[in-house]
Amino acid sequence: MELFISAVLGLTAIALGIALIFYAFRGRQSQARRSPKFRGRP
Repeated sequence: MELFISAVLGLTAIALGIALIFYAFRGRQSQARRSPKFRGRP
């Protein structure tokens, strides 16, 4: 049971990480047109 619980927790953590990366990527795309700070770096 411990392995199952740890696997579920790991999958949920990965899902949350992917969701955060997805939202951050969308936020950067929407803000890239107004202030391209990330692309402006040399």
